[in-house]
Amino acid sequence: RCCGTKEGDASQLRVLRVFPVPLATESVTPARAVGTAKRQNAQSERECAIAFGQMLARDPTLRERCGTKEGFKNELRKWKERELADGRVWRCNPASALFRLKELPEGTCKSAGVIQCNVVGHVVYFRDPSKKSLAGAAQRVRESRGVLEADKCGIVVTP
Repeated sequence: RCCGTKEGDASQLRVLRVFPVPLATESVTPARAVGTAKRQNAQSERECAIAFGQMLARDPTLRERCGTKEGFKNELRKWKERELADGRVWRCNPASALFRLKELPEGTCKSAGVIQCNVVGHVVYFRDPSKKSLAGAAQRVRESRGVLEADKCGIVVTP
């Protein structure tokens, strides 16, 4: 017996199933959806790199701790955890953050107050684009030359 029907009335019982039908508001192909997701992810990686690059520009001790790939990875992880505790979610891994910091145009770095980086082997080098100038390079050459001349290139001459 089902639903209070009599034995002979089973032929009159009908079960209706209603399936939800999605409304087609916009046709999105899988390839288009993947492309959109990649662009959004790339944008968030770029924003993450810029935010961390601004922190690196302000904190010289942080730059020292990020002097190797492993140090950069650890410091980026700690920074993301602190930001998450404040309610901000950043989506980027250390390799993509390094790549984004290296590939940022110099004008963007100057306007956003971001430090640029370069990776050679396992060593990470940082360069402040706002201090890049020919006069600054000439001054650094004069200073290093003065040190070398005072030291006589490490050669000690005795009479």
